[in-house]
Amino acid sequence: MNPNLMPGQKRLKMSKRIPLSDPRIADILIQECHEPMVSIADIHKKIYADTSTENANCLGYQANFIARRSVAERLKTVADALPEHLSILIKESYRPYHLQKTLFDGYVNDLLIEKPNLSIKEIEKIASHFIAPPIVAGHPTGGAVDVTLIDKKGNELDMGCAYDEDEKSSNGACHSYFDELNSTQQLNRKQLFDAMTQAGFINYPFEWWHWSFGDRYWAFMSEKSSAIFGPIHI
Repeated sequence: MNPNLMPGQKRLKMSKRIPLSDPRIADILIQECHEPMVSIADIHKKIYADTSTENANCLGYQANFIARRSVAERLKTVADALPEHLSILIKESYRPYHLQKTLFDGYVNDLLIEKPNLSIKEIEKIASHFIAPPIVAGHPTGGAVDVTLIDKKGNELDMGCAYDEDEKSSNGACHSYFDELNSTQQLNRKQLFDAMTQAGFINYPFEWWHWSFGDRYWAFMSEKSSAIFGPIHI
């Protein structure tokens, strides 16, 4: 087996990658555990929050770096598992539900103009590859984080495409298991994937940076009977 392959790469290539538009995700029950939200900025010497203006412009708002307590604890585990010269850079965590809806609806409207021959259901399925439908989105639950890795100088590692690039602008490189990564990009993703997976996070295979714990997608992919986190309105 190629040592640069990421955990589950062969399995995911051979099976259908599950998008958030899959109705089975929305069918997952939520048994809210009422776990509190905590700050995840500076919770560990190797965890940093991207508070830059550039990141805020990318997101369209200034992120509030908070998440569920167990997510924060797992991020500490990730940081401890990384090689000494690498740290976590958090791009986004909690996202308000109303903002999630605005982003999803806006992307759907853009695709309707771009692809007028497709049905609304087809459009929503395409849109969900990049922006989650609000009913199943992980960010509003406090259970999802968007992350990458940085070196000791604070430089982001080359992951094959920039954070938040969609399928079109990245030519597919935003997909977690993209065939055309070079050896450096494969290794960088592997280091991130190994640490996040071992800490209990589930990746969304259409976005290498998106990981979650406790939400509906995590529950479905982990074969849990229910999610433990539902949307939080702050």
